[in-house]
Amino acid sequence: VSVTAPTGARPLTVATALANEGNVYLKCRPSFHLMTPDNRVVGRGEFPLRYLWPGMSVPLTAEWTGSLPSGPSLAVVTAECGEGLMLVEETTVTLP
Repeated sequence: VSVTAPTGARPLTVATALANEGNVYLKCRPSFHLMTPDNRVVGRGEFPLRYLWPGMSVPLTAEWTGSLPSGPSLAVVTAECGEGLMLVEETTVTLP
């Protein structure tokens, strides 16, 4: 996961990638949320629904245009891919 802090008129950007290393297709519903150090959710959003065929990898990018507190935050990306498969990735970002 990479997070680009907002600057001027440019919103915060969350980017990651999904890869299907299995042998069946996946239907994934990826989303993200932004949390403060005291575990308060201050932003959330969704990436487009993605179908991934075996061996396929796709980049994902989403934006958050709402207001965010300055300082450290945690960005968590989750992707629900059916049959109980949940992918989770997180990173920290310091917001201006």
